[in-house]
Amino acid sequence: MILSIVSYCTSNIQKLTERLLTRPTDMRFAEIRMILEYYGWKLDRMKGSHRVFVKDGDPNRITIPEDKQRVKGPYLSSVIKLLGIGEENNNEERR
Repeated sequence: MILSIVSYCTSNIQKLTERLLTRPTDMRFAEIRMILEYYGWKLDRMKGSHRVFVKDGDPNRITIPEDKQRVKGPYLSSVIKLLGIGEENNNEERR
């Protein structure tokens, strides 16, 4: 069952985002989807087990496999980079 982003409040999304930054080995697709939707990304299409997310006004897209298993590390890193929430970006903002 995929939880709707509406059912989560902002603090829960922030907690999920903080968890994402630690690149956990047990992050589920549903959690990644909620984070992406919170940041304005929408599910554009599905091809097999892969889900493609896009954002209006952004030329980038991200593809994440939806599995009964967990989302693998390289996909988590892609989401972090795409959202601009990684440690490198935080250091640039502090300057």
